[in-house]
Amino acid sequence: SSVVYKSNRLNIWSNTLTSREESVNSVYAFTYILLDGTKKEPTIKYTDKVSESDDFVDDVITLKPIIYFYPTQEMDLEIKYYDPNRLLTTYPKYENGWNIHLKEDGLFTNNNSNSNREYYGLYFDEINEYKCDFDEGFYVNKDNAIEFLEEKLDYLGYNNKEADEFIMYWLPILENNIHSLVYFEQTEERNNECPLSFSVSPDSILRTIIHIKKVDKETSIKEQQLYSFNRFGFSVVEWGGSIIK
Repeated sequence: SSVVYKSNRLNIWSNTLTSREESVNSVYAFTYILLDGTKKEPTIKYTDKVSESDDFVDDVITLKPIIYFYPTQEMDLEIKYYDPNRLLTTYPKYENGWNIHLKEDGLFTNNNSNSNREYYGLYFDEINEYKCDFDEGFYVNKDNAIEFLEEKLDYLGYNNKEADEFIMYWLPILENNIHSLVYFEQTEERNNECPLSFSVSPDSILRTIIHIKKVDKETSIKEQQLYSFNRFGFSVVEWGGSIIK
């Protein structure tokens, strides 16, 4: 996984569990690195697309956005991201959009490729202008992180598979932090900050980005109001997140 926190010029790649700070070319990167039980030094991979411009300095990297599709019929679908210059890693590759062929079970093939490989979700990470000040949200500690995520994701409207993948990615961050503030950027905010366009309009869309900030101790915060998703018809579901230093 590419794990970049508060850095707009580099990606830090690893598969260990640790926390680390790096300073490269005066750009400060803070990373939690996911685990495989070993402890290795992270390697640094420069992202030329980001380093070409100073416009993105102090923006936040949104990690692991993944989009699932639940069509009511087989269809071709084109998805456009509002500003491709802000995309980092994409899979399948973004080539002037994602052009896919959706089956009724939600699996799809890439019309931009000669391969018949099937995918179950679109993956990307992005440079995001969204600023989270944690005026409201939730305090989470490592001991209640599982219960918190299961409860909130269920309320928001994620099914078990979507919630499981969300939790497997973000639970290690919350547990490693010990104390965290959490804010959920919900569908309306997400659509305003990061619009997507579809050649066939979905009947229902759920988009959530979790923003996480490590704190030193239990912290009071105004509880955020969450909105439950009514899933119907052709549905599109997205989740992702960012670490705020």
